[in-house]
Amino acid sequence: MLHRYMDKIAAKMVRAAKHPYQGNEVVYLCAKHFLQLDPLRRAHGVLAAKAYEENGGVPSWPCRNGKNRLSRSTLRQS
Repeated sequence: MLHRYMDKIAAKMVRAAKHPYQGNEVVYLCAKHFLQLDPLRRAHGVLAAKAYEENGGVPSWPCRNGKNRLSRSTLRQS
């Protein structure tokens, strides 16, 4: 159930983002690797997706690198 939710939010985010910096790296990566993550990281991803959805597509907190965006290298790797 949560995996489908993450996929839905990540797909919506990728479709809406015209540039890589408009996406949330945590949501994208958690949705992509959801089944391989430990429960704590899954919870972090779900909370990030929920916050992203509630804020109308604006990331609510900085990602690991201090920026609320996907890097071009992250998009190329996927």
